[in-house]
Amino acid sequence: MEYKGTLIKKFDAVRITEKFTKREFVVTDKEDKYPQTIMMELVNDRAKELDAVNVGDIINIHFQLRGREWTKPETKEVKYFNTINAFKITLVQKGEVEPTPVEEEKTEAKGNEPVLVPEPDSDLPF
Repeated sequence: MEYKGTLIKKFDAVRITEKFTKREFVVTDKEDKYPQTIMMELVNDRAKELDAVNVGDIINIHFQLRGREWTKPETKEVKYFNTINAFKITLVQKGEVEPTPVEEEKTEAKGNEPVLVPEPDSDLPF
């Protein structure tokens, strides 16, 4: 499967066991009417795929949906978990560098013009 979205967060790789490392990242589709924020992960040697991209970049992600069943030992309650396991990331477009909050404050403080705040989108489905 494939997904094209904007990288909004990438985390450091975490060593879970001696033979298993994972690195999580978050993407969104800003062009969608109702953008979704999706966490994905890369495992083991694939974790380095994120090194070539930066937050704000538009990327194409090849991934597998993974699922598993788990039984809680104490109560025998069965739970199901899903994972979005990415295995290849390619850069589609370099992202624009967004100003940090400190830079925004400096910009607003310079001018005497009022700052217009857009109305929130009221046609959300929830």
